[in-house]
Amino acid sequence: MLYTFTDSAGAVRDVFEASKWRAMARAHLQAAARIIAAIPAWQIAVFVGIVGLQTIAIALHQPWSDEYQAWLIALQSSPVTLLHNMRNEGHPVLWHAVLMAMQTMSSDPAAMKVV
Repeated sequence: MLYTFTDSAGAVRDVFEASKWRAMARAHLQAAARIIAAIPAWQIAVFVGIVGLQTIAIALHQPWSDEYQAWLIALQSSPVTLLHNMRNEGHPVLWHAVLMAMQTMSSDPAAMKVV
């Protein structure tokens, strides 16, 4: 126990154990860097272009009436009455639960674009 240190949780660790984990993490990062370096530049450019176009499409998207309806059902329902209020709804229950959670952060329907 000559070479020890105390980690953030207060446990005494062996320095050689920590260096083993550091070496393993370094090896994983180097392997990831080799994989990324092997990707052709045109594939990276196509990927970045698609992500850019999709970001623009999401930013300019205007919600349709069914999306507003789902937002209002989630807004006006309690978790108990949600199942009753969406009996004729086409969206799954999980979508309304996500919208209810989203409404704790924002009351703007444009917040649906984040999800």
